[in-house]
Amino acid sequence: MNPFKVGRRIVCQSSGLIDFFSQVEISHGKTRIRSAVLRHAAINGVPRKVLSIIIDERLLDDFDDQQIVVEVGRKIGKYDMGERDKISLRPALDGLITSGACEYVDGTIAITDDLIIVGSVVLISLPPRLRVAPLRDDDDFRAIPRWHWSRYYCFLQYDEVSDILSGWELLGAETITEANRRASRAIYRRARELGWRKMTLRELSKNGFSPESGSWHLQSVIAERNNSPTGCGEYTLRSSGFSN
Repeated sequence: MNPFKVGRRIVCQSSGLIDFFSQVEISHGKTRIRSAVLRHAAINGVPRKVLSIIIDERLLDDFDDQQIVVEVGRKIGKYDMGERDKISLRPALDGLITSGACEYVDGTIAITDDLIIVGSVVLISLPPRLRVAPLRDDDDFRAIPRWHWSRYYCFLQYDEVSDILSGWELLGAETITEANRRASRAIYRRARELGWRKMTLRELSKNGFSPESGSWHLQSVIAERNNSPTGCGEYTLRSSGFSN
């Protein structure tokens, strides 16, 4: 266990976020909590399955010379129930700090090779970073999507993803990390288009699937298990007027 990480809440100045964000990639995923919109992010070279970062959208728009709250906790994965570290960043607005003790630190948040530091306080110790290597012209683009397909999406037939496996989705990618992300997202979208749905462990149990059956199942099969061609529950069907 990392001795630095759990249960810290620190208030510091936001002027160092420009350097922090230079090593953080903001994804398109969003989470809504009360009136706040949080964006998912990751440190370059550190997988999100190891460290989860969420950032209040208001910090992305304007973080100049204001106070921010940096919190460290733990997150349980929805698909594998694995524990990982979670860091959240939000503006220190009136009313947002509602419970628990806070440390007030002179300084800013920064990322070194192996640490996240607030002022002079070591907030979290990072795992070894993956190599963020540039993608060269002579690299075999086909190897990356084929690896993702064989590892995570083998329930799809080759003919269903052959165009993606040719590597065209990776054109314009500058790093191997970006190429991996593009390949995974492209095959994920294709699976959804073909009627597959990825379910959390809770959803698997609710729909009568065992965890050993895997996360991906056809929407038509899920609907059959619910005795509903739409996949909707009885309450939803009654409310919409389609129930018998």
